[in-house]
Order: sequence, then C-alpha cells, then structure tokens
Amino acid sequence: MEDTFFGQPLSEWIAVVHQGLQKKYHSPQFSIQDRDYGYEAIRCISSNVLAIILPADVQKAMRKKLKMDRYIEAAHRGWCSNYIYWKSQDYTINSEECNDRATSPVAHLCKDDIKMYRIIVNIIFDALVSRLVESGLAAMSLT
Repeated sequence: MEDTFFGQPLSEWIAVVHQGLQKKYHSPQFSIQDRDYGYEAIRCISSNVLAIILPADVQKAMRKKLKMDRYIEAAHRGWCSNYIYWKSQDYTINSEECNDRATSPVAHLCKDDIKMYRIIVNIIFDALVSRLVESGLAAMSLT
C-alpha cells in the first residue's frame, strides 16, 4: 500500500517535485520510473519532508516565513538513505563526491546541495498550500 500525505498518494507528490525541478532548472521534459535512482531519490526526500510537516509551518509557508532548517535536514536524510541503498545495489553510482555528501551533516554541505533541498522543500510547500487553498475555495462554492 502506498503512503499518503495530505490526501495525496506519495507517487503524486513525487510527480509534483519532479515537474517542479524540471521547471526550476529549465530541463527538458523526461519521465522517471518507479525503482529508478532518480525516482527513488525524490521518493525518499519527499516522504521525509512530508512526514514532518506541521500545520503551523504550513501557515508560515503561506506568509513566506517558514524556517526551513528541519525540512532541509529531513530532505538530506532522505537523499542519504537512498544513495546508501543504491550504492549497495549498484556500485557504478559510487562516487567520492556522493560518499562525502552522504556522510556529511547539512552544515558541511556545499551551497548547491542545500539550494537543491531548499527548492524541493519549497516545491512541496507551494503545492500543499495551493491544494489547501483550492480545497477551501471548493468547499465555499455555492454550486
């Protein structure tokens, strides 16, 4: 059974993050598949972030006052667990840079890694806020 967060299956959140990253980085459209490294990285990162979202933080995100540290930490833990799993399954993804990243706390990551986590957290919160607003407006509809 697939995990569900805020009424949406995890696979839908993965698609939202993937599409958001493609848009942010202006990359060509391509699909990712379940059990691929990229899909699983987004799955682990997204589920870690979604699992710790607090209602008060959703309100802060709506006001653009969200402190992201705990969500960046969760995203990094998700990426690390995925990388370590895949490294044990397929040694060809092994790299010194990724090994260093997987064994480093967030405070020691390069700015690009932290920026990527921040982008993913923002994509998730933006989608969540949008869905909450849409469902609230739909509930208020007279039709």
